[in-house]
Amino acid sequence: MKGADISFQLENMKFNFRASCIIISPTDKKILLHKKKGDSFWNLVGGKTVIGESSMEAVKREILEETGCECRIKQLVTVSENFFALNGTRYHELLMIFSGELENAIDEDKLEEDIEIKWVSGKELDSMDIRPEFTKGIIKQICENADSTQHISWIVNREE
Repeated sequence: MKGADISFQLENMKFNFRASCIIISPTDKKILLHKKKGDSFWNLVGGKTVIGESSMEAVKREILEETGCECRIKQLVTVSENFFALNGTRYHELLMIFSGELENAIDEDKLEEDIEIKWVSGKELDSMDIRPEFTKGIIKQICENADSTQHISWIVNREE
């Protein structure tokens, strides 16, 4: 879908509407993370929602763009109002977190040029810089109960 990202500056804050996905490998139960090259922290795969697309459409599009893979969304697990500062900019972010699985293997040749991806074990999560920080707990909960329906949580996270 072509269009503008739902991201804008108002007064002294920037607003983003993002969607991401907890993707767990069915074979070894590792979690897919990504980061922009040069960043010191990792995120769940996903990105900004484009005007006119649903958050589910956005996360599927972002995963396809970033990894070259189609994704099957299982369910929405968390809605977060996330407040944080990054590189001197204050953010107010609405973040939808889904659970899902890849429908094909990642083709390294189709990765977006400016991102890195990594499959990590649940044990590795604690020692990694993952943002927002609260997603570590959600990832672990999904890993422990991957085959069951999750209750949707709403989080207001302030890391300012």
